Amino acid sequence: MDSTGRKSRDRISNLPDAVLCHIISFIPTKFAVGTSVLSKRWRHLWASIPDLDFDDELLLDRDEPVGDSGRSILFKNFVDTVLLHGSRSCIRKFRLKCSDHELDPSVNSWICTVLERNVRELDLYFDVVYPIELRPNFFFFRTLVVLKLSVEFSTDDSTQRLLSSCPVLQELVIERW
Repeated sequence: MDSTGRKSRDRISNLPDAVLCHIISFIPTKFAVGTSVLSKRWRHLWASIPDLDFDDELLLDRDEPVGDSGRSILFKNFVDTVLLHGSRSCIRKFRLKCSDHELDPSVNSWICTVLERNVRELDLYFDVVYPIELRPNFFFFRTLVVLKLSVEFSTDDSTQRLLSSCPVLQELVIERW
């Protein structure tokens, strides 16, 4: 009921699932998953969004009394759960911001997963103190249209190999530090 005593209409619930998925695809994945508590209809809706945005700083409160290893495990489990959820066959956009070097093996697995699901936009930001070296099998991006990287490559050869393996790339942003 609204302040005048009339029953208010919930217009958003009348929208088709495709429209709701489009709307929640604009928010970070942490909050998109959080929409599952709104109603039974919304419970699994987040699993159909094609845009995934993971930020370990956003997901994990650094003020909570959880050790760094605990934070890594929580973040890893969250990303694994979202990526392994069966109803998403194609990922349009994958953004990953990581500041935890303990996640390196998982990062390679996540990138491989999104490549297998024909990701079109890949945005990677690694705030770590050592170079991340992607294995050679990661260097073929047949559907990649947008690539944004803020990483330290181990060699200039890695950069050259990456660029030559993106046949349909239209936008490239590389921030080297």
